[in-house]
Amino acid sequence: MSIGEVAPVVWVLTGLFAVRVAGQALVALRAPVWLPAMADWNLTPYRLLLPTQFALLGVMVWLDVSFSTAAGSATEGSERLGWVLIAFSAVYAGGMAARYVVRMTRTPSARWFGGTIPIVFHVTLALYLFTLGSFYAGN
Repeated sequence: MSIGEVAPVVWVLTGLFAVRVAGQALVALRAPVWLPAMADWNLTPYRLLLPTQFALLGVMVWLDVSFSTAAGSATEGSERLGWVLIAFSAVYAGGMAARYVVRMTRTPSARWFGGTIPIVFHVTLALYLFTLGSFYAGN
């Protein structure tokens, strides 16, 4: 992937993750009926999860800006790092696929999309890592 191809992809994936974080904050503050209850969103206490997600978003935006401007150390990763990120993203996405199968096996009433919001957004993060890895491995 070229740097020009990476920038829009990472921005879209960052935006999708930001939507998830905003959705969690909305559930915590307002508990709308059209979103799952807070207890259904995560295994980590929210007081720890939210700051971690904001930090992750900060790193993602920093990387996104680096790719958009084609400047900075973020655009100079090594080929080895690229392959590590690709491998990790594959394991991460595979873990989410397994999580989906387990969830659907344990809660057949939730098929096909019940409780999948966290899984989908973890796959979004895996795609983000895959995109970065593809860029680094190709340079």
